[in-house]
Amino acid sequence: MEIRRDHTTVCNISKPGSAFGELSALLGVVPTASVIASKPATLRVIGDAATFFRTNPVATLEIARLLAHRVNWMTYNYVKEMDDGDSAFWRTRG
Repeated sequence: MEIRRDHTTVCNISKPGSAFGELSALLGVVPTASVIASKPATLRVIGDAATFFRTNPVATLEIARLLAHRVNWMTYNYVKEMDDGDSAFWRTRG
């Protein structure tokens, strides 16, 4: 699956079971990217996100873990780029 934003490919995802549009579904906002199948794919479309997340705790936990991993990655990379290397963040990483 190719993820595009403003006509630019931002990433390609090929892992089975991947989720797309979870931020829009959880926040109730318009999607900020397009997902384009680069080869045949089978997708599951969730109509009522609130009901789905409320009644499918296993799927909800997986989405929460996915989002937590993204926040963790973004925080680490943001700090790595912005920090001067003398903060507690770096001192605890030996």
